[in-house]
Amino acid sequence: MDFTSQIVIFLAFVGVTVVFNTLLIWFAYKGFASVSMKVTQSLAEVETSSETQKWLSSMKAASEQAVKITELTREKMADFEPAFENFHARYGFMLAKFDTRTERISNDISVNATRVRDAVTGPAEKFAVVASGVQSALGFLAPPNGREPQD
Repeated sequence: MDFTSQIVIFLAFVGVTVVFNTLLIWFAYKGFASVSMKVTQSLAEVETSSETQKWLSSMKAASEQAVKITELTREKMADFEPAFENFHARYGFMLAKFDTRTERISNDISVNATRVRDAVTGPAEKFAVVASGVQSALGFLAPPNGREPQD
């Protein structure tokens, strides 16, 4: 086999590979474009969903009420502090037990409130990060003006 036929065979394989890679990239682009449209529509539905908005507003209201109740409890406990000082000498052991129980309850409430907060914000933050990444990737693959990217 001479050198010219080797070059022709090599160029034929290169041509087939280029065409195959081009088709592969084009099908991947079309697939991602389809997925991006579906994700965009789903995100739009979630953003405009009245149920989601109601759920978020109710969670916000619940957390604000929990903060108010905690502050009110702290203020009430501070108001009773002088009265507790008078009883401390007589009922020190009983007050220590009460203090321990109150602290345990307070810690349990704090831990549960943290769990609720994490349960709500964790998935929401992860969803926002994923949505942002998908939107960035899809914006790269399908420009917002709807035109095909030009090289």
